[in-house]
Amino acid sequence: MALSAGSCRASVLVVDDARDAADSTAEVLTLHGFRVRVARGGAEALLAVAADPPDVLLVELLLPQPDGCEVARRLRHGGRVPLLVALTVCGTEWDHRRAAEAGFDLLVAKPADPRALVALLARLVPD
Repeated sequence: MALSAGSCRASVLVVDDARDAADSTAEVLTLHGFRVRVARGGAEALLAVAADPPDVLLVELLLPQPDGCEVARRLRHGGRVPLLVALTVCGTEWDHRRAAEAGFDLLVAKPADPRALVALLARLVPD
């Protein structure tokens, strides 16, 4: 599925303390028309969601405190919940179970294929 720039108005918050990973994911999504912000950690993500809730959160599980699972738990407990997608370099059964228990909707292994990620989000998030 190929989206053209400007074809999607969904907002995405990319949460990753690995600057290159966060910035490259944000760039790919922006090029495909998503409105993207980046948070460098869990605390920053929670503040960003409180200020302006996105449609989607892409959250690295292995963040410094609070980690990605704690971010998901707090968001699930606290009100409006966007689509929560866990990102991780680990993709074990334990990671999948842990992410699901925390409230994530999906888990995507890193590095995520940019085309697959764009297609996934375009399919799951209404304009």
